[in-house]
Amino acid sequence: MRGRGHASRNGGGTASAGRVVIIGPGRLGCGYLAPLFLDAGWETVLATHKAARAARIAVAGGFTVRMGRQSREFELPAPPVVVGTDPFRRAVSTADLVVMSVGRENVCTLGPPLAHAFGLGRSRPLDVWVVENADAAPLLEQAVRREAAREGIALPSVGFAGGVAFPVVASGSWDAPDRPEFVRDAVEGLLIDNSNLLTLVPRLPGVRGTSLYRARLREKLFMFNAGHALLAYLGSRCQYRRIDEAVRDPLLRTLVEGCLVETRRALIGMDRRLGSAVSDVAEAMRRYEDVELADTIQRVARRPIRKLDPDGPLIGAAELVSATFGRVPLPFVLAIASALLHSDRTDPEVRRLAAMLRRQGIQAVLLEVCGLKPDSAIARGVTLAYRRMCLGQAIATPAALRTTKRRPLAPRLPRLAVQAAAS
Repeated sequence: MRGRGHASRNGGGTASAGRVVIIGPGRLGCGYLAPLFLDAGWETVLATHKAARAARIAVAGGFTVRMGRQSREFELPAPPVVVGTDPFRRAVSTADLVVMSVGRENVCTLGPPLAHAFGLGRSRPLDVWVVENADAAPLLEQAVRREAAREGIALPSVGFAGGVAFPVVASGSWDAPDRPEFVRDAVEGLLIDNSNLLTLVPRLPGVRGTSLYRARLREKLFMFNAGHALLAYLGSRCQYRRIDEAVRDPLLRTLVEGCLVETRRALIGMDRRLGSAVSDVAEAMRRYEDVELADTIQRVARRPIRKLDPDGPLIGAAELVSATFGRVPLPFVLAIASALLHSDRTDPEVRRLAAMLRRQGIQAVLLEVCGLKPDSAIARGVTLAYRRMCLGQAIATPAALRTTKRRPLAPRLPRLAVQAAAS
């Protein structure tokens, strides 16, 4: 019999181990969430939509997590399950907690299988943590209750709580034939919206409940994620390949750092409980410099349509800064234009965005994708930057700069990028 223990809504109790079902064995699921529970002695069941992936996980029996130069092996005590199958329903119906990280666009697809799993005669309350870069817990709850009403399923008491995870997991997947290695940074932290919890937050390192969930989510999106996106898209235009390379460029660093200080001040202006501006920006810049993480610009820049969402890290943060200080933040304008022109042809969203721009033009895309009206100051700035980039006002490459016999010009590289689009 599993001990239930005691806990608190802020994670300060002494809960003993239970059973957790983690839906989404991707980078965050295996690089951070599963090890968090495995280390605490929880019976951890991974759930995936793909039968082939479940079979791959079962054969591997575990995975490796690397932080810096240290690696740890994690063994999975329970076999994986496929979402929607009988083993999945049994695992969820007997779980003490369900945690999911599947991408916000996939959250609602879990409504039907979870509704059927919850309806297997469960008597105890259950919480579902929805750990996404969006406030997706209400969407999941609606999908579950809609399916339950349609199918006549009697649901037990279920709480749906959003979660904000702070670690960066830069690489790792179950696609390769070898036992996977997930590479993450050393930052810990998971905030759970305690306003929607039915049970208490278990005692886990770095995990706590918060009454400021939406403010903390916005803080992460508009600060750390925004800086990530700025470095990715501006760094890509300057032909850098990794985030740690881009952030070490003196001018790019100055642009991003200054932009984040403004964003942080705007966030604190909305809610003064969020804390210091300077120290949080310095910590973000330090994390971007992580050489061991080897975080690629290709990874961070992927899925530009999602990053150009009106509430996302670029548009949302740019509008907040513009509304707070009455001026258009140039680094955001340049990054948005660069995102529209991002050239990773392996990314379906890049291809879709390029097709939309060809058919509809820049102003229509800014309205449809970004929610920016053509007469807004940000839209006008992005349009100008985009058109100048399209005209081929060239950005010098690192290789070209290195061939000069004059003094090294690498620090000027991003300045050329900015001047080409904004001068």
